[in-house]
Amino acid sequence: GDAFNLDRATIKGEMILINAKAKGNVRLLGAKIEGDINCREAIFESNKNMAFAADRAIVNGNVVLFKVKAKGEVRLSGTIIAGDLVCQEAAFENPEGHAFIGEKLRINGTLFINNLQNLDGAMSLIHANIAQLTDDASGWPKLDKLNLDGFVFCLSRKWTMQPSESLDIRILRNCRFSDMPAAA
Repeated sequence: GDAFNLDRATIKGEMILINAKAKGNVRLLGAKIEGDINCREAIFESNKNMAFAADRAIVNGNVVLFKVKAKGEVRLSGTIIAGDLVCQEAAFENPEGHAFIGEKLRINGTLFINNLQNLDGAMSLIHANIAQLTDDASGWPKLDKLNLDGFVFCLSRKWTMQPSESLDIRILRNCRFSDMPAAA
């Protein structure tokens, strides 16, 4: 079941889940958050697939998953984040399915996906549109568990992951946000 359900809620300020412990689904589907979602050092455990889901949410700040431990899917499909998505030092675990799904995710700031403690499961960033990317090898699963088709991001340095030629990825170098294509 759900630990809590704030589907389609409007939150006039920050949503603070620092050090939260949730057993069950944490749902923010279609929510509008006027500030940050701060889940620093939270633990999300689901008996089913979805541990943390904010699909189609609009966040007018940052989403902070710093040191988060998630057992089950972390879902941000169709989410629009005005600031950054911080996944540093996090652990995403769903070995039988997707650990992280950000299909059609739009980040107007930076995706920080580095120094992960664990990434056990598949990752999908199909048609995600990211203004800036800060990554390292810990932020990516093996290619057979990774779908980056249509992934677009801006990068001002060498990307740590070497994409397969079968992937449809656009890497925009030394760009401004105004250079980013519109979200699909």
